[in-house]
Amino acid sequence: MIPLAGADFPNSNDQFRQALDDGLKMFGAPKGIVEMTGEFPHFSVLKIDLSGGRADADTQPPARHFQDQKPGVEIDRLEVSAAPFLCCDSPVIFHLTADGARLDFARDSREKIALVVKTARSGAIDGQIRHADLEKVVRTVAHAEAAKHGAKIDKVVLSFTSLGPRSLGFDAKITASMFMSTTIRVQGWMEIDDALNVNFSKLTCEASGMIGTMASGFIRPQLDKLQRQPIALAGYLLGGLKLRDLKIEAGDPLRAQATFAEA
Repeated sequence: MIPLAGADFPNSNDQFRQALDDGLKMFGAPKGIVEMTGEFPHFSVLKIDLSGGRADADTQPPARHFQDQKPGVEIDRLEVSAAPFLCCDSPVIFHLTADGARLDFARDSREKIALVVKTARSGAIDGQIRHADLEKVVRTVAHAEAAKHGAKIDKVVLSFTSLGPRSLGFDAKITASMFMSTTIRVQGWMEIDDALNVNFSKLTCEASGMIGTMASGFIRPQLDKLQRQPIALAGYLLGGLKLRDLKIEAGDPLRAQATFAEA
């Protein structure tokens, strides 16, 4: 999904560029559109650079379901990249390419308009984040939840083990405090599916002492939620495309790579 600005779908070069340029400003990226070659609704090249953009813990997630969908634009070569994009002040590097892409115009549940990938002949996606930066993201998100219960998340230490091309085991040691500190250990499995969603399973939470018991009391419901609701990485970008040759690497940085084609 690529956000567009305005109330109505664009129907000319100037309208499309303006809607796209203004829509991308929600990420705060200084470059945005780098190149757009062609005549609406068929472009030979569209390059978007989101480097320097950001999303914070309170940033509203992209819509997953759309309505009022209609044919939009055709793009021979689409590129969306960031080096880096800041997620909760942590740098994430990604690069998506798609050849022979067709994108629909659509509205989300809030009546915001967007570009949604309908299909593409082929393409690839590559994303990576360092362990220390991912620990910062987890700490920021966990701290926002802990604050509701009068607690703080002081530190998060993550380690990963490869379980296969698409799967990782993880071990998270979380230092939390109220009037004294404790360490909570969360372990489990994570797997990336064909829609580029992260699915969690076999999640456990261990803690000791009064503070640990209190902290695990608000952590466990969040773990149950994770197991019920996968986290979308960039699946919303891929529309009706099918991933193939997907692999994740447990090194530092943590890296996910995949190619895709028409379903």
